[in-house]
Amino acid sequence: MKAVGYLLASIVFFLLALFQNSFLPYFSILGQTPNLVLIAFVLLVFFEKPDQYLQGFFLVILAGFLLDVFLPYIFGISIAVLLMIYFLIKLTSYFFQKSQTTYIVLYFLVIFSLGFILHEAVFFLFSKILNFPFNIHLSLVIKLIYNLVFATFGFYLYRAISESNHNNQLKLF
Repeated sequence: MKAVGYLLASIVFFLLALFQNSFLPYFSILGQTPNLVLIAFVLLVFFEKPDQYLQGFFLVILAGFLLDVFLPYIFGISIAVLLMIYFLIKLTSYFFQKSQTTYIVLYFLVIFSLGFILHEAVFFLFSKILNFPFNIHLSLVIKLIYNLVFATFGFYLYRAISESNHNNQLKLF
């Protein structure tokens, strides 16, 4: 990723964080809103080329920072959780070849669900250690389903954009 790509990613993540925290609370379902920053992070890391670790670490810091800014908890928890999710995605990519499957969306949704559950579990553990309010109950299932709907839409949107960019390249031979 070039400097323009890092700047563009920063702007997009910032806009997603603003949209998530200012507009989406008006469309909550049982008090739950989708985590657009987490969805964008998992999407970009999922489709990241295997040799671009610097891009992944930049996304961890950027998305984690934006999530931490809007949370009332200790700064840095989201960065640590996203780093764990990043390593989870990279670890599973060694056991699964994305290019050889026709069910890549199912693999993405399973990875996203695991990352989301890890995110919520770490926040729950920190809430017990640091005594801040955070509960896990039926709303977690609603939040997961709500996020999966947005993640599926984001997955197909990303695929459509990346395929259209791939097909528009100049072919000389």
